[in-house]
Amino acid sequence: MNVKKVILFLLVTAILFPLSAQQGKDVVLVVDTSSSMFSYYNEVGTYLSRLFLAENIAVGDTLHIISFGTKPRFEIARRILGNGDIQTASARIWLLYPFDPSSDPAAAIGYTGQYAHSIQGERFKKVFFVSDSDLGAQVGAAAGRFPPNTELIFIRAGTNMGPGVTVAGQPGLAAVSGTSTAAGSPADSGAGSPTDTGSPAGQDTPFDQADSNQQIPDGTASGGPGAISPVTPEGTADGSLAGGSGFNIQQIPLPLIIGGALLLLLLLAFIIFRMRKLQSSPKKVMAEIRSGDNATRNDADLLNSFASRQAEASLQGPNRHYHYKTSSQFLTNPPMLSIFVEEQNAAIGRRNIHSLKTGATYSVGGGNSDFLIFLVHFPGSIGRLYFDGTNCTFTPLKGEYFPDIGTTPVTECIGKPIRIISRKNYEVFFHFEPYKDPLTEMNQLLNSIKVPEPPSPVRPE
Repeated sequence: MNVKKVILFLLVTAILFPLSAQQGKDVVLVVDTSSSMFSYYNEVGTYLSRLFLAENIAVGDTLHIISFGTKPRFEIARRILGNGDIQTASARIWLLYPFDPSSDPAAAIGYTGQYAHSIQGERFKKVFFVSDSDLGAQVGAAAGRFPPNTELIFIRAGTNMGPGVTVAGQPGLAAVSGTSTAAGSPADSGAGSPTDTGSPAGQDTPFDQADSNQQIPDGTASGGPGAISPVTPEGTADGSLAGGSGFNIQQIPLPLIIGGALLLLLLLAFIIFRMRKLQSSPKKVMAEIRSGDNATRNDADLLNSFASRQAEASLQGPNRHYHYKTSSQFLTNPPMLSIFVEEQNAAIGRRNIHSLKTGATYSVGGGNSDFLIFLVHFPGSIGRLYFDGTNCTFTPLKGEYFPDIGTTPVTECIGKPIRIISRKNYEVFFHFEPYKDPLTEMNQLLNSIKVPEPPSPVRPE
């Protein structure tokens, strides 16, 4: 692939992706977790984790989950960027167990209104209240506590749950005004009601800045496994500002983070592209470098010289001697054969070991060939091995890869070296050899040393 096209594609992606990530909406899901919801736990979990997410969540949206029983609790805030985020949100919904003895809808509505004001940005907001109690009128009466660009929807828990009823706001209302922000956070996910922070009732409790344009980092809060604690401006756990000007990763804009990641990816792709030009074995490269006539040449000259000599190998024949030791006699019954490719990793189990059957043929090459060559890329079935019951014959099927023999069959090929050249002029030697069981070989080694028995003692007469 053209390197310039790859670089242009990554640069365009780095510019457009952050822009597209700024769009979307904020979806706030408020779920009743009092004991009266216990009989609807399966129905609520199934609807919210499947149909609700499918109908109301899109890529670029931010999902905020709040639960309420005796007091409201912040559970999670997750930016939806892919299927993994949807699965995380779905799993978090199933952790909203209805174990609280009672519920306080008024505190939950007030808490959610203040939380909606704390969300940065002017994106459209949809707030869903889920409960078995009829909270529609109560939520509609409290619409003034929410930002103007907010739609309030009530979903009644039951056996046949639907999309809910809009009790305040207009569906799809565009953002018309800014939102208020304040420093601080809820007093952790285990103490979520406004009165828990010590503020008088009716006054705004400071919230963390749940920025809808930034990914809130994962963590674990007391609300349950997988919960995400709000992050304060200086990263303190209790919502108070830390002394000094400590570094906070959320102060870095999201487009800058994404752009840096793409630049690193571009650098990695460039390094991989350059390394693919040195696919030959390191041993071969070092041998050619050491054997250079002029030791003062730089690395580029040495590599270019090596590449040119490799390119000429297909026309001039082998430029070195191929050393190996093997036997031409089968050592097992039934006969078993393996292929040995020079400098190719042989620790691949029994992949290149086959039991020979009379009259059978076996393919040789890359891909899904019976005898696999993967050190350098070759197409599948560049050659074929035939066993007649006594001897093996290797027949090249694609002569362009065999500069020495073309398509001429090699009879009694066991133990004979065969040279092949890839499309990029890389030279590879291989040969077939009888398979020897490692256990048998070890036993022969152990039995090769025989200790003579000590002489019997001579008895005195």
